[in-house]
Amino acid sequence: MKVSRIISVLSALMLISLGAITLHSEENDVKFGIFGGINFNMHSPDFTLDNAVIPSVNTPTHNVFQENATSIGIHLGGLIDYKMAEGYIFSGRLGIHSASVLFKDDHTIGTNIQMSGELDASLYYVEISPMVKFTDLIPVENLYLLGGLELSFPISASYDLNNDGTTIAGQAQETDNLEGQDIDGKSMRMAIALGAGYNFDIGDGVELSPEISFRLPLTKVSSDDMFDSWSMSQIRVGVALTFGGDATKVKNEPDPGELSVGFNDVSYYDTDGTKKELNEISVEETEYQELYPVIPYVFCSENATKPDTRYQTMASQSGSGDFSFSALEANALSINYNTMDIIGKRMQSNKQARIRINGTLDGRDEVDLSVAKQRAEFAKNYIVVNYGINPDRIDVTSSKKPEKPSAMSNPDGMQENRRIEFFSTNHELLEPILLSKDKQRVSFPQLIEFNPVVVSSEGVKNWELRILQADRIIKQISGTGSPEAIQWSIMPNDLTDAQVPLDYTLEVIDNKGKIQSSSGSIPVEYYSFTRKRTEDMPDKTISKYSLVVFDFDSPEISDADKKMLEDKVIPAINYNSTVQIYGYTDKLGNDSYNKKLALQRANNVKNFLESKIKNVKFEVYGVGESVELFDNNSPIGRQLSRTVQVYVVTPKQ
Repeated sequence: MKVSRIISVLSALMLISLGAITLHSEENDVKFGIFGGINFNMHSPDFTLDNAVIPSVNTPTHNVFQENATSIGIHLGGLIDYKMAEGYIFSGRLGIHSASVLFKDDHTIGTNIQMSGELDASLYYVEISPMVKFTDLIPVENLYLLGGLELSFPISASYDLNNDGTTIAGQAQETDNLEGQDIDGKSMRMAIALGAGYNFDIGDGVELSPEISFRLPLTKVSSDDMFDSWSMSQIRVGVALTFGGDATKVKNEPDPGELSVGFNDVSYYDTDGTKKELNEISVEETEYQELYPVIPYVFCSENATKPDTRYQTMASQSGSGDFSFSALEANALSINYNTMDIIGKRMQSNKQARIRINGTLDGRDEVDLSVAKQRAEFAKNYIVVNYGINPDRIDVTSSKKPEKPSAMSNPDGMQENRRIEFFSTNHELLEPILLSKDKQRVSFPQLIEFNPVVVSSEGVKNWELRILQADRIIKQISGTGSPEAIQWSIMPNDLTDAQVPLDYTLEVIDNKGKIQSSSGSIPVEYYSFTRKRTEDMPDKTISKYSLVVFDFDSPEISDADKKMLEDKVIPAINYNSTVQIYGYTDKLGNDSYNKKLALQRANNVKNFLESKIKNVKFEVYGVGESVELFDNNSPIGRQLSRTVQVYVVTPKQ
C-alpha cells in the first residue's frame, strides 16, 4: 500500500471525526470523539509455499514460517457514544488499524533442503466496531467495561519474500526474491472485543478515557491455501477523547459548592411486593386489633454479660418507675425492648409458671462459656429482684451456641446468637400481647418509601426527613451521609381524621454547613364511620396478627405458634371473613430465595388454618425482604421480620 493512500484514509477519518465533534447533538445522552493508540499484534502462522518459490527435489510444497511472531501497529478513528439506558452505553467506532509483521524462518525441509528467509507482510484494515460500555457492573466510579465486535475490511494485504539462502544437499540454489505480492484470499476480519476504560473529566463536556482491550479472532487472515492457517489476536492500549453530553460518565460530578436536594418519587409496595408510585393515602376508621409477638430472646454485645441497652429497656434501670403493660407503645419493636419485664410481670400473676433461662455464645468469636452462664444469671437475678419471684422457679443453663442459631458466618447472624433465651411450658409467659380498639384509623398503604436524590460536591454531613399533617409533626427520621431510600411504617392513628394532605420535607446539611431542602405533599382520603354509612360503603373490622415468628431460614411453624393460631386467630375468623396472609423475611441472604421462603411460610400458615376451618376465602402473598417491616440493623428487627402477618377482614352485618 502506498504511503499517500494511507495518509488519505487517515485524513478522511480525522475529518469525519472533527466534523462530528463540531456538529454534535445537544442531547446529554450523545457524545462524539476520536480514539487512537498502539496494537500489540500476535500472529500465529503455518504457511505452505510451493517449489516455484523454494526449489526442491520431489517436494511440491513446504511448510515454512511456523513460529509465532509479534508486531506493533497503530489504531485510529472516530466514535459516537449513545446512552441507551442507565449503565448501558452504545459505542460505535469507525477507524483504521495496522497489523504488519515480519516472519523469519531458518530450518531444514525434509532431509536435504536448508531454507533461511524472511516474509514481510503488510496489513491494513478499515474497521467498524459496534460496542457496549457497561458502567455499573463494577462499583468503581468512572470505570467502565467494554464489549462487542470488531469487523475489519482489508484495504491492503501484501507481502515481500526474501530468501537469504536455500541449499539442497549442501549446494546453494538460485532463488528469486518476491516483492509486493498480494495476499490472495484476504478476508474480512471478525473478532470479539473485550476491555475496560476509565473516564477523566478534563473540561466542560470533554473526557479523556484510557482504554485497554483484547481482540479474540473468529476468522483467519486469508482463505488462500498458502495462508489459511494464519490467525491474529490483538491487545490494544489507547485513549479516547470525547466531547458533548454526559453519556460516558458513570455519575454526574457536581460543581464546586453545589448542593441540590429532591425526590425521584414516593412509592409503596403492593401485596406481592411490587414497588409502585404513591398518588394517595387512604385512611379508614374501623374497629381494629393487633397481636404483637414476644420474642423470647434478649441480645448482648460481644463478650458482654449484660443485655445490650440498645435493644433492651429495663424498667428498674430506666428511672421510669414500675413496668406496666398499659404503658407499652403499640409497636412490635418497642414491646420487645421490654422482654424481661414482660416475663417478670407475667410470672407475678401466674404463681405456678416456671421458666428456663439459657445464655448462649455466638458460636465462633466468643469462646468463654462462663460469659454465657453470667448472661443467664443476670436475667434470672433481674426477674427475681424486681418482681419478687422465687428463684426456685427459674432454672439457668448455658451453651456455646443457641439450639436454633442464625447464620454463624454472618456478622448479623453472630450478633443474634449472643443472647439470653427464655423457655417455658406455660404458654402464657411468652404469648403475644393484644391491643384492641373500637375506633382506629388504619392507613393504606401502611408502609411508604421516600426516594431522595441528593447531589453534593462537599459530601453530606447529615439529613432529616420531617413528616407533617396540618403542621403537626408525625415522624422525624434522620441519618448521616447521603440518604438512600427512607421507609416509614404508618401506625394506626398516626394520621388525622380529616381530608388533610400529608406534607414532607427533607433537609440536608453538607460538610461545609450549607443547608438545602426539598418538600412535597401527598393527598389523604379519609373515610369515617359516618361517611361510610352516608355513601353506603361496607364497614368492617380488621384484626392483624404478627404472632407467627419463624426460626432463621425455616418455613416450619413451631408447636407454640400453632397453638397461638388456634387460640388467637381461628376464633376471629367468621364464615364471611377474608383471610389475607403475607409472608416476610429478614434481609440476610438472596432476594429471590427469600421471596420463595416467604411464600412457603405464608402457604404453611394458610394450610394449617385451612385444616381447622373450612369455606373461608384465603389470599396468600410471598413478599420476602422487599418490604422492611422492622429495622434490620437491629437483631430484634431481623427476628420480627421472619414472620407471617395475618389480616382477618370481616364485613359488619
